[in-house]
Amino acid sequence: MVNILAKTIAIKSDASAEKALPKGALETMTDYGSSSFGGACPPKNDKAHEYKITIYALDTDKLEVTAKSDSALVGFMINSHTIEKSSIISYYKR
Repeated sequence: MVNILAKTIAIKSDASAEKALPKGALETMTDYGSSSFGGACPPKNDKAHEYKITIYALDTDKLEVTAKSDSALVGFMINSHTIEKSSIISYYKR
């Protein structure tokens, strides 16, 4: 998700599925082949997989991307405008 306004203090659980993204926010193409969150889905009975969520502070209010923009372009745009970032890592298995 990109173009989240700086004043946003929360994102509703299931915002993607419920089409309740913060005003101005945009989901871009994922590895699932759609512009929506697919969720964690490690193979059953496999060890816990690591999931890293990163939030970026950028030097621009808006990235010039669309819902069809692929992750390589979005990543390039984010990295070229990053001021600071912070990550959290979680683990999940089924």
